[in-house]
Amino acid sequence: MNAPILDPPPYRDLVVPELVPFFDRIVEMLVRGGADVDHPLTLAPAAWAALAAALVQSIQAHRLLASAGSDDAAARLPLLEALLIQMTNAESIDEVMPNPAAAGVLH
Repeated sequence: MNAPILDPPPYRDLVVPELVPFFDRIVEMLVRGGADVDHPLTLAPAAWAALAAALVQSIQAHRLLASAGSDDAAARLPLLEALLIQMTNAESIDEVMPNPAAAGVLH
């Protein structure tokens, strides 16, 4: 794959080893289809919202794991937060990260 992948942060690091070939294939397909930094992929609003919601859930899970002592979760957390910030064009994670307590979610 010779086409450039989006610059840092290296979101590929978020992918479990078993799914790295799948991730690389999807990136290759998108780049071949003309998607790049200047021509981003377009998704339907509901699909975008579902991906953002899934990412929020992942961030919440990583926060719990990190607070329970998982070094791996703590290492991935800034990258997950950076991805959500980039996806939503936010200034900070606090601008877009839902407050679980306000939503009635108890851990």
